[in-house]
Amino acid sequence: MAGYDLPKTKLNYRKERVERLLNELKYEVTRGIMEGELEEYLTFNFLIPRSKLPTEMVRCEFRTAPITRDMLYLAERTSTEGLKVGV
Repeated sequence: MAGYDLPKTKLNYRKERVERLLNELKYEVTRGIMEGELEEYLTFNFLIPRSKLPTEMVRCEFRTAPITRDMLYLAERTSTEGLKVGV
């Protein structure tokens, strides 16, 4: 995992900041789609080099897409609400 040498307080600060920003993003995307200011299809992704294993990358991805009510059950079973950050 990245951040082996960082003090625990710095890791907690970074995790809490990312969680706060993602919650703000969730709010803005929800509001934008509900008010018709954003398209229903959004994609944003990037790769991050791993600091301890330079031959590997971490993929970060954000996507939105409409689903039908029939697909809702499957979507709920395969996704997790909120941010899961391991430190």
